Amino acid sequence: MAFQIRDDIKDASEDKGEGHVPRPNSVRTLGRAGAEESLALFLSEADKALAEISLSTDELEYLADFLRGTG
Repeated sequence: MAFQIRDDIKDASEDKGEGHVPRPNSVRTLGRAGAEESLALFLSEADKALAEISLSTDELEYLADFLRGTG
């Protein structure tokens, strides 16, 4: 879900030009701020779940940073 929401946020910020028919997505449904809040919530929950099972890898940390927009 986090990946999809991040993709929706990215797509919403790109200029699609004339004739583009916007499809339903998290930004259109929740608004940009709501989509960003949902993204943060999903990433926070993922961090908690990984901490609970003591699972952390460079790949998962990279993916989380990428989805946060910091990687």
